[in-house]
Amino acid sequence: MTTATIRASDAEREQVTRMLQQAVAEGRLTPEEAGERLAAASAARFRDELGRLVEDLPAVAPAPPHPPRGAAWWHARRWPPEPRWLGPSAHPW
Repeated sequence: MTTATIRASDAEREQVTRMLQQAVAEGRLTPEEAGERLAAASAARFRDELGRLVEDLPAVAPAPPHPPRGAAWWHARRWPPEPRWLGPSAHPW
């Protein structure tokens, strides 16, 4: 089965829409050209139609991973927690 015969899903159309919106934000596409491509993306029935809409755009880089939590976070958390003095009314005696 070729890409031309595989129907596009809603999620794939949404992904192409996000890529086109990102291209406008970066100045790679004019708003007019993006409007034409967005209309074509909404009407696309097959994957190859979607591919043609973004083939001249660079691939979207994945978001960088979150930095690991450092020692400052670990020490601020203080696990196990230290006992706190809650005042004389908090004690049963």
